[in-house]
Amino acid sequence: IKMSGLMSLCPCLFSGGYSREEDFKLLGGNLQTATNPATAAGVVRNDRGSWLDESDELAAYCFKCGKEFGLGERHHCRRCGSTFCAQCSQKKMPLFLYGVETPERVCDACASALSVENVLATKHLPLLQRGVTLGLRSSSIMGTLTGDKDMALVKLRKRNGGDALVVLDQNSVSEDAPRHLITLVSIGSVEETPPSTIFLRDNDNRQILKLYSPTPSERADFAQAIRAAANYARAPNLAKTVDHHREQQRMERQLRQAQQERERQIRDRKSSNAQLRDNIRSKYNLDKK
Repeated sequence: IKMSGLMSLCPCLFSGGYSREEDFKLLGGNLQTATNPATAAGVVRNDRGSWLDESDELAAYCFKCGKEFGLGERHHCRRCGSTFCAQCSQKKMPLFLYGVETPERVCDACASALSVENVLATKHLPLLQRGVTLGLRSSSIMGTLTGDKDMALVKLRKRNGGDALVVLDQNSVSEDAPRHLITLVSIGSVEETPPSTIFLRDNDNRQILKLYSPTPSERADFAQAIRAAANYARAPNLAKTVDHHREQQRMERQLRQAQQERERQIRDRKSSNAQLRDNIRSKYNLDKK
């Protein structure tokens, strides 16, 4: 069989992992100026699951259904890096948060996660990066009050403590001294009170900020964007999650193999004992009446 034929069955068959050349191709030939919204926002993740090497015993089976692979049946998910059969990795999707714009093969679980992540990358992050002008009704957890008409620009920026919302004066030209700085991981919930109020609360349900939006649609869009961004910020590291899952798979496989070995030994003993009994019967003519 020609290599080109095998490659047509699965491009990852002869791949050693996520190569820089592959990512360069997937990003349209320019890693620095890609139009990916997540790239432009500076939030491209680098925690994809490690590429499961074909020599690993786990790579001989589908991670979802457990099917043992035949020739050309193994596929790698481009998000978690684990191996799946064609039936369990039918979807192809872009991975905007990971810097990949073209649709790539992903497993069913990662397809579900990407349906959320891609909306974050293409809709919510651009909105938060541009910023939204909102009324500032009260400031911090300490409850310092400001006027209902006090307008402020709220946008997402990177800070040393992680991605954070910065609250600036409406006409501010500098982000060096924001009125408020709220890290995304500190936001526990986002509550909406129709028609116009948004409450940001911390993980202990204490109020961080109370905002006013001029229109219900703007309120809803901003609240959805903050929820999505906060959930993303709190999400566990994908690579560590994948490694943990693989370790569980490895332990379960070892336990199954140990159980199969014990069952084999029991069968062998039973067979040996039966043969021994037959030999004794034959030697002493025990079967004769």
